[in-house]
Amino acid sequence: MTLLQSSLLHTIKAQRDNMMTIDELAEKYALHPEHVKSLVERMDVLAIKGNVVYAPKQSFLLPILGVAGLFSAIVILPQLIGG
Repeated sequence: MTLLQSSLLHTIKAQRDNMMTIDELAEKYALHPEHVKSLVERMDVLAIKGNVVYAPKQSFLLPILGVAGLFSAIVILPQLIGG
């Protein structure tokens, strides 16, 4: 990730609703809107919907299930098998 892409990410995450329009970002960084759009399209952590760039919410369900499965495999299963 380049420095400009990192700056775009931090700028969007600093917003209360985690979104900005492409035009706002282009004006803030003095870039052409098409250049901002192409930068965002190359990033995995940001998404575009219409003219809005946003940071999608990440699910925490999968990591929690992984920790619960690991806990049961290490602690609970040996006690059930060993008696």
